[in-house]
Amino acid sequence: MKALFDLSFVFFKIGLWTIGGGYAMVPLMQKELVEKRRWLTETEFLDFFTIAQSTVGIIALNTAILTAYKLKGIPGAIAAVLGFITPSLVIISLIAAFLGRFRESPYMDRAFSGIAAAVTALLLNTVIKVGRNTIKTLPGFLIAAAALAGLRLFKVSPALIILGCLVLGLGLAFLNRRRDRGPRDTGEKGPEALP
Repeated sequence: MKALFDLSFVFFKIGLWTIGGGYAMVPLMQKELVEKRRWLTETEFLDFFTIAQSTVGIIALNTAILTAYKLKGIPGAIAAVLGFITPSLVIISLIAAFLGRFRESPYMDRAFSGIAAAVTALLLNTVIKVGRNTIKTLPGFLIAAAALAGLRLFKVSPALIILGCLVLGLGLAFLNRRRDRGPRDTGEKGPEALP
């Protein structure tokens, strides 16, 4: 029971920072789950984050569910979800109750401007951390650069970028595998077998 409470509490703390969205929570999750608690390895965290991005729903919540399910099965996943969504429900309820006052307050405008700057820094930090752990080769760097150029310069759809990178990644894997295997064994004896 204590383990479920711990899971719920950890994801409650992470859920408090929902203002920046799922990507802004990634550094917090990485620090808490990988560095502090050691519930996941860096590779597991990146794998779970990748799976969470490709499924429907909130990225950070999906990552929380995968992590908790790995640790404590379905009860763990339920505890993580309850912990994670509670702060959001409270914050949204308070904002809805006082929305009129929030809209008219110049202090709130300035506060949200400051929060937006902090979220930008968190997102940049996430990009750097994930990039260090995933882009380790020149082809990987070139694919990432081409994807960024496609998005920013040529306004290519993100879906097409993902499909293109998938094809490039598979092609590179195929070429590397072929190269590592060497020429096919035809049964003929090479020059080294001559007397």
